[in-house]
Amino acid sequence: MKLVLGKLNNELLLNLALRAGPFCSEVHAAVAYAEGTDHPLLKACKEKDLKLTFYGLLDEDGAVGLPLIKELLSWGPSRAEVRLVKGNFHPKVIWWRGFGAYIGSANLTHKAWFNNIEAGVFIDEAELASTTAGDDLDSMFEHIAKHSIPVTKELVDKLERLAVDRRLIAEQQAKLKSKFNQLFENLPNNPGLTQVPAKGHKENKALARFTTEWMATLQLMRGLAQEFASLRKRPRWVASDAHPAIHFDQFLHAYYYDYVRGGFDEEEDEDLSGVEKVEAFFAKHRSNPAAALKEAATWWASLPSDVHGEEVFIRETAPDMQKSLSREAIKAMGLPEFTEAVRYVNAFRMHARQVKNSEFGLPANHHESIEQRVNRLCEWLWERRTPTGKTVRDVLEFVLWGSSPSDMEQRLWLGVWDDAYKLPHFGQSTLGEAVGWARPDEYPPRNNRTNKALRALGHDVKLFSKG
Repeated sequence: MKLVLGKLNNELLLNLALRAGPFCSEVHAAVAYAEGTDHPLLKACKEKDLKLTFYGLLDEDGAVGLPLIKELLSWGPSRAEVRLVKGNFHPKVIWWRGFGAYIGSANLTHKAWFNNIEAGVFIDEAELASTTAGDDLDSMFEHIAKHSIPVTKELVDKLERLAVDRRLIAEQQAKLKSKFNQLFENLPNNPGLTQVPAKGHKENKALARFTTEWMATLQLMRGLAQEFASLRKRPRWVASDAHPAIHFDQFLHAYYYDYVRGGFDEEEDEDLSGVEKVEAFFAKHRSNPAAALKEAATWWASLPSDVHGEEVFIRETAPDMQKSLSREAIKAMGLPEFTEAVRYVNAFRMHARQVKNSEFGLPANHHESIEQRVNRLCEWLWERRTPTGKTVRDVLEFVLWGSSPSDMEQRLWLGVWDDAYKLPHFGQSTLGEAVGWARPDEYPPRNNRTNKALRALGHDVKLFSKG
């Protein structure tokens, strides 16, 4: 262990950042305040090809500069992960995994690294391993990860709106704080290590978990779609003007079903198979998901023809679904239009197979094709009403195109769990995927098959089920 006092003892954070490269492949930084797209830590990570996982403070004052956030997002999820903690967050820790950790007072700013009097210690990896310090740091990062929020496009948009108002901070500080609370009221709040809840307060932990998972996977999908597009791996049978999000979705579709699972029959119970293969791929690829994506994309581009109808889906089915789920189409929707709109929503098809015959008043031994089952579930849902009298069409319109609340994740939550909107057999997987087909420019399509493909590519995403 040695003191890091900058120019006072010629132990500079810059030197640590430059020396760490040969000894590690990733960096974990928990630093409350950060700014500068050309900060030496960012430059070192980029030059040495080190993945940076950064945790900063989310507050109304812009503790982490927007240009820095955007810079890290532009690297893609294989090179950088950006997460923010709302409230009770003030560490200054940089852990070059395999090299050692800095623990001190320096923020991630040029002033802190080069001008301020800052004090800290550097503990090399051997000492971290031989004492409890390494385990303690792991515990700290686990706690921070649990209470942090992944940065998404929506969150950046909100921060940009706050930045405009911050110019009036001298006379409008109180209004700015109020707007911050309003914009981020649905996000899980870090309680700190000790807290006394307000009298009568009851945190909705399930909503907090859902919001965090939705935002994390959403931004991961956006980043990976950009990485995939940058590889320029397109089979000759995919049109050059194919929608990037749809192309990426169908690449994941083929990758999971054919490359990972080795083919499938839709009549099989897909949710009860394939997990072992997914977990084996995850174990293989988790240390280098960027290489896994490149390998998979190269396989995809080499295919002489589509595997499971991906070409038709990209060219015809997905555009038709987008039209069928548009705001105008939903307003005029009848049963035939509803059936066509959800017929190719993968989560809906998979669930339709699992609905028990007794739900439809059928004999236990009744059997029908998946298309017949989809039609039957559509007819059944069309007649259902929520506890407040809303139809499945109303639920679709609210979740996909509603304006209050403005955040998609909040409307999804209400559509699945609130008595005003919830309908049986029309849940999170179906609605979450439908959002993507209706609005692929904003929300990449995702379902449990998507999550399995992402996990097989080495990304630690949660599966909706064990299958």
